[in-house]
Amino acid sequence: MATHYYRIDPAAIGQGFITHEDQEKSGLAFAIAGDIAAVTGDETAAAAWAKRTGSAALDGKAALADLATYASDGVKAEIAETETRLADLRVRSAALDTAAADLMAQGK
Repeated sequence: MATHYYRIDPAAIGQGFITHEDQEKSGLAFAIAGDIAAVTGDETAAAAWAKRTGSAALDGKAALADLATYASDGVKAEIAETETRLADLRVRSAALDTAAADLMAQGK
């Protein structure tokens, strides 16, 4: 079984995009990331699915390069979110330290 790559319209994902027939009867397996669908299974069945959904075939190298970029972008976004959360926690920690110091100074 080979994996075939297609450029999809993410807005088209919904009812009927991947059907029971696609998976069970045609034996296709799907992995979707961004606007790329990796379809594993028979080439003819995969091509029929692509035609039905209006998806365009992609060269495997180009698809893998795009998927690597998506993964990298996702990791970078996660790092940025973590750094923002860390900065927020540092601000909250400093505020708590200040509050505790004020209470200690007041003898409470």
